[in-house]
Amino acid sequence: MAFRFLIKLCVIVAICFAVGSYLVYLKTGCFWMPSWSNVNISMPAFLGGGDATLEPVTSPTEPTYKWWANGQWNYGQTPPEGVNAIRLDKE
Repeated sequence: MAFRFLIKLCVIVAICFAVGSYLVYLKTGCFWMPSWSNVNISMPAFLGGGDATLEPVTSPTEPTYKWWANGQWNYGQTPPEGVNAIRLDKE
């Protein structure tokens, strides 16, 4: 019952916002848009922003392995004992 009320409330708010935006358009001739000029959007360093260096990545000199443990893939140079590790060779 409360879920239906929330859905109806969201629809009413959306309709009121749409009607209000249209009335602003009729009065001013342009749609209402938020001012994004004051927003400083920067990409985090781990996604490529910030103090990223553009140095090439070197391939490892030791063999790398991957193995499945605790519900996820793990990577490293030395797999633990008793796991079925797959060697990732450079081809």
